[in-house]
Amino acid sequence: MSIYNQNDEFLKYNIEFLNGYLSSLALLRDYTTNEVGFNFYLKIIGQYKTVNQAINDELKWSLERYIGIDEVNNLNRLSNRIIEMDNWESELSSLLNFWIGKGLTDSIKEENRKWEDSQDLVLQDLIEHLKLSFQGKEVQAFVFNKEFKTKLPFQWGWLKYDDIIFTNSNDTYLLHFDLSD
Repeated sequence: MSIYNQNDEFLKYNIEFLNGYLSSLALLRDYTTNEVGFNFYLKIIGQYKTVNQAINDELKWSLERYIGIDEVNNLNRLSNRIIEMDNWESELSSLLNFWIGKGLTDSIKEENRKWEDSQDLVLQDLIEHLKLSFQGKEVQAFVFNKEFKTKLPFQWGWLKYDDIIFTNSNDTYLLHFDLSD
């Protein structure tokens, strides 16, 4: 893998590394955008649970604080919340283009800075970092289906959001991107 100006011997690819990387990207978006804030993170939402159990527990925990248990129970009645991505690397690249692909490089260009490398340089690096952090384990990736996504209250995603759920043999992760004012 080609990580620019990084020495692999000093890096440990894990969730902490990825969150440092994602936080830096969110700050960069903040610096090149007016009146909104960005929040990007990856967290473990379940260990030794099914992907549905893990995402249900995360939704319940997060949304109870904002909308109350009755509304969470209404959301729980909806089926088919997530759909598996057929080719997560390719689909993730398309899904995150707004956040850290063309959206990021366009915001930098608007600030009169030069970005001479490919427009999706950061996006390609994130996908490589994710693959290294999963340490060769077989990974499945999911996104919320459109019907369920539109029913989530604004507290979950504010103005715009995207969530990708990864699962391997042991852990389930939530990769979250949102923008708020």
